Amino acid sequence: MRKRSPASIAWRTASRVLLDVLKFLSLGFRSRSQLAAENLFLRKQLTLYAARRVRACRADDATRITLVLPARLSIGEPC
Repeated sequence: MRKRSPASIAWRTASRVLLDVLKFLSLGFRSRSQLAAENLFLRKQLTLYAARRVRACRADDATRITLVLPARLSIGEPC
């Protein structure tokens, strides 16, 4: 496996996070029924993976950042 420079890793991580943020913002333009259908599909998919005991692959830095940011932003907001 090729060794990557820290600048290369940072650039790749930043570009993936930016892409995820743009995808997240585009969700605001989708209807509630589309979001509900996608949510149901993903829940069913997760249930199938759990039933098959499929092991999850390790998340990369961009994925971890993308998962943590919305959670941190929602802290303190009323439900």
